[in-house]
Amino acid sequence: MEDMRQDESAGIDIIKLLKGHGRQALIVAVGMALVVGTAAAAYFLWGQPVRRASVLEFRPTFDGADKGEYPNGLPFSSADVAAAPVLDLVYDQNLIAEYCSREAFRGGFFVEQRSDASAFLDAEYQARLSDARITPVERQRLQLEYQAKRAALPVQFRLVFVKPRPCAAIPQVVVAKSMTAVLTTWATESEIKRGVLNHQVEVLTPATLDVGTGIESSRLLRADLLRTALLRMVANVDQVQKIPGSSLVRYGDTRLTFMEVRNKLVDLMRSRLEPLVATTGQSMAREALAWVTETVASAEREQQAAVGNAAANREALQLYSGMTQTVRPGATTARPGTTGASDVQTLSPQIDSTFIDRIVEMSAANTTFRQELTTAMVRATVAAVAAEERAAYYRRLLATLRSPVIVQVTPAEIDARLEDIVSQGKELTRQFNELYEEFSRVSLRAAAAMYQTDKPVTTEVSRDFTLWELLMLVIGAFMASLLLAFGYFVIRDRLTKVPQKG
Repeated sequence: MEDMRQDESAGIDIIKLLKGHGRQALIVAVGMALVVGTAAAAYFLWGQPVRRASVLEFRPTFDGADKGEYPNGLPFSSADVAAAPVLDLVYDQNLIAEYCSREAFRGGFFVEQRSDASAFLDAEYQARLSDARITPVERQRLQLEYQAKRAALPVQFRLVFVKPRPCAAIPQVVVAKSMTAVLTTWATESEIKRGVLNHQVEVLTPATLDVGTGIESSRLLRADLLRTALLRMVANVDQVQKIPGSSLVRYGDTRLTFMEVRNKLVDLMRSRLEPLVATTGQSMAREALAWVTETVASAEREQQAAVGNAAANREALQLYSGMTQTVRPGATTARPGTTGASDVQTLSPQIDSTFIDRIVEMSAANTTFRQELTTAMVRATVAAVAAEERAAYYRRLLATLRSPVIVQVTPAEIDARLEDIVSQGKELTRQFNELYEEFSRVSLRAAAAMYQTDKPVTTEVSRDFTLWELLMLVIGAFMASLLLAFGYFVIRDRLTKVPQKG
């Protein structure tokens, strides 16, 4: 009974304590919370370091961006957008030198492959996969579903500029303008200087026909060099015509095509230049005869070398393929692909899918080597045909020079005809270049620009001490102060009652 009375009296003391000192404890807790909150707010607003990041999302619109390639096959990397040459041009154009150094400005830029859609998708599936109740089968299904949705999202990047401390004085308007200029400069530099919207074909210019100048004493040599230059132009047109879609391109008022340019170049060479070469040689028969004879010998040596190269590659391919076998006396030879019955019975039980996969894997290098030998053989054969054609041309020219019919043409008339041929050849070459540029614009440019932005530049502010942490600190200070204040009053009440019992 006495214990119960003591517990009851203790309970009455606690209630009295709450009634007598609750307001005081609450005042102390509120005061402490205000002090802590004021100090934390001051540090939050003025004391702690603040990092401001400007973000501009963009999406490449050219083909091959998802595979890391430009339209013409050159490698594409997100680092190209914020490369040093691009940032230097933006730095100079926007007069950033008034605010910070070039190195500090460069160091604030980087590009990341990310978008709001991908961030939401990552957060959604991360929450679903973190559920411990899903089975392994469901987890695998979710992973495959996530990969499929992520692959279906368009490739999108974020150009980010984290303002360095030395560049803190740059106005936000200048930052936004500079970030837009970075994308514009990257697209312009890539298209004009790097040629990412042009096919990887080396297109010859009209300067190719500037050959043989200054050697008027040997007009035959100049005419022959000009013929060689026209042959190179024809081969260049043939190289461009192999690109898919080249036959569909039309340009200019006359709707010019690659085939028409090629035919005009061939006609200019066959109908005007080659007869002029023969005429020039006849007018200079004494000095031309020795030169053409040596050229014929050189062409024949070139032909023999090409034929030997083709034969060597053909023989190597036959030996490697096992088509040529040495038959020993008394030995039986089996035709390719035949196997004895006993061998089939022995091997059949051992053949399974793993064995076949291993055979295919081992034969990959064999197939590649055979393809290389075949390609080398074909190229050598084509070179041999070209060398034969060149040798035949010079044989015909040599026969013409040895003809008793002599055509007298003055040197001035020869020079005038050569200049006219050069002028027409350069005009055809210019038309070919313009046609090629139009072809590149049509075939590789899929949109009006190389990129697209869906929203303007946004600013993200990051702090080490967040607003939520400030609120939690104030609440923690209030609760701790309240408990400490009640504890203090309890201890004080106990201590004041002990002397009375004594």
